[in-house]
Amino acid sequence: MVARLTVSVGVAMKDEMDKVVGALQLADMRMYKAKQSGRNRVVDSGQEAEVFDLANGTG
Repeated sequence: MVARLTVSVGVAMKDEMDKVVGALQLADMRMYKAKQSGRNRVVDSGQEAEVFDLANGTG
């Protein structure tokens, strides 16, 4: 049996916000945006980009 794995990622850098808590909240918001965009996505600085696709091995 082969399990299918998908990933949604939100990325934020500490210098985007004054405090670590703010950066974590920003990363959390971006993660939800990635999830809404589909599978195997990453959202960074408001930009959406497809990331490595675990299902078929493409980037």
